[in-house]
Amino acid sequence: MVGNSPARTFFINESSNKISLTQELETFVDESASMAISDVMVQNFTINKREIPHYSWSHAAVWVRFGLKNETDNPLEKLLHINVQFIDSISTYVDDGNQVNFLQLTGRLIPYNKRPLKYRDFVVPVHLKPEEKIFVYQRLKSTEAFTAPIILRDPADFRSYYHGTMFNYGIFYGITLTVLLSVFVLFLLSREYIYLYYCFFLVFLHFFFTMGGQGLSQKFLFPNSPDFANKLYLSSMSIGFIFGFLLIRYFQPYKFKHEILNKLFWIQLGVIGVISTLPFIFGYMVGSIVLTSYAIIPVLTILAIITTKALRGNIASCYFMLAWVFHLAGGMTIVFHSRGLVSNPFIANYGYLFGLSGELIMISIAMAVSIYLDRKKKVESQKMAYVSMKQSMESKIRELQAQIKPHFLFNILNSISQIIKKDPDLAEQSISALSDFYRSALKFSQGNVRLEEELECARLYVSLQKIRYGEKIAYDCVVEESVKKILVPGFILQPLVENAVKYGISSLPQGGTIQVRAVKEGDMVIITVKDNGLGLKQDSHGSGHGLSNVKQRLRLTYGLKAGLDIYSKKGVTVKLTVPFRVNINNQT
Repeated sequence: MVGNSPARTFFINESSNKISLTQELETFVDESASMAISDVMVQNFTINKREIPHYSWSHAAVWVRFGLKNETDNPLEKLLHINVQFIDSISTYVDDGNQVNFLQLTGRLIPYNKRPLKYRDFVVPVHLKPEEKIFVYQRLKSTEAFTAPIILRDPADFRSYYHGTMFNYGIFYGITLTVLLSVFVLFLLSREYIYLYYCFFLVFLHFFFTMGGQGLSQKFLFPNSPDFANKLYLSSMSIGFIFGFLLIRYFQPYKFKHEILNKLFWIQLGVIGVISTLPFIFGYMVGSIVLTSYAIIPVLTILAIITTKALRGNIASCYFMLAWVFHLAGGMTIVFHSRGLVSNPFIANYGYLFGLSGELIMISIAMAVSIYLDRKKKVESQKMAYVSMKQSMESKIRELQAQIKPHFLFNILNSISQIIKKDPDLAEQSISALSDFYRSALKFSQGNVRLEEELECARLYVSLQKIRYGEKIAYDCVVEESVKKILVPGFILQPLVENAVKYGISSLPQGGTIQVRAVKEGDMVIITVKDNGLGLKQDSHGSGHGLSNVKQRLRLTYGLKAGLDIYSKKGVTVKLTVPFRVNINNQT
């Protein structure tokens, strides 16, 4: 060995499955990033006092060195495992005491398909002869802040670690993909853009960003384009923030008191969008510095909005706030790990995933709560609107019924006036019958009545008209027993019977017959009033005040579910179609 000072040596035996090499690791910083291995070996290395060394953004190269001693009589095969994904290139050299050999080049800028060992982490194989001692030099170069957790592993131990890690990642991304597909289906069914925002939020922040940070995007998505994968990793964080903003604004609309603050909110989204392009325009290092420095602003803005709403008693905001706490906690594990402040390998590997998992659960709960409260609010609003509309409809119906009563009374009194001189006794009988008619019709002011009551009202009307026309009017009423109890608007048949008498039967010298029928067809009841008179003349039947009134009341009571049709062939038939309703609570 030609080095300036002895490197720390780690002694290895057959039971050494896993050894951390980072504590008191010797390091040297090549500020020019251009020194050759022969120049580096004569430099003064310093001993790292941290449990895991870390380095900030820099164009310099960092060299580490350490010694390995095989204490067994058998050759050993070990793996140098650099458990971090943010190092651009790792060049490994081995000094066996006789000569220095270049061992391997790996790193995140090396296409995954061209790496000597194809793993998401960076792995360098080391072969030790019996009782051999070697010195390892590694050149670490990155435009990103990074740590250097170097672990010497037995191949079997590494495979167990790797498969376990990938299995856990598979569970996380499987759950995330299931949620993503479910939300996308909701978007297709509802066409609510909030579900689309959530989909993009998951795609960019939970897939591209997280997979990039775990070294999985190069393995599965861009095995031949490492530079694009790294830049997309940074940009995905910005784009994820944009959709996170839209998600929060949709479910938690917040209006600042000052308009300038509302404008600044949307300007901030534009700034984040611009920042997302920086890695592709100015390179990874510039994008990483600007994005990491600026990211705290949108995070604090969203957290402030959610906290304000939560303090005002908004339940959904409480879950959104917990979601961002989980997200920040997961993000801080990456920051702390990259600064060497977190050395626990479990936290380093899974801290961010646990944070995202918690965020995923909290956002899903928050969305469900927010949608439920929003729907509940809409239902209550619709109920209030329905009550208001119903009151308005009832008022309108009473107004129309009030129009029917004087109209009917005028016609009957006119008939009585025509016979009062000719036959006073008949006129007296008519007034008595009219009194009975109105006594039975008083209850109709309540709005809806039973069909059998409405039919009785029509029969009384015909009996009044018989006083005038005698046997010229025949009345035939046949109604199915099952429909007698249904509800219909009061005075809905009397105008139709009146029209049949006035325009159909009265003009016939020999008189005629009025037929009333009511039958059930499916969920509807068909009521017909038919006469065998002369039929329509210049649409006189269809334009009368009574029929117009009936049409309006049907529309107000039943909406589009009811209908009124008029047919003229050997007389006139008026057909009413109404829903089959027997409960007063089922009124429209």
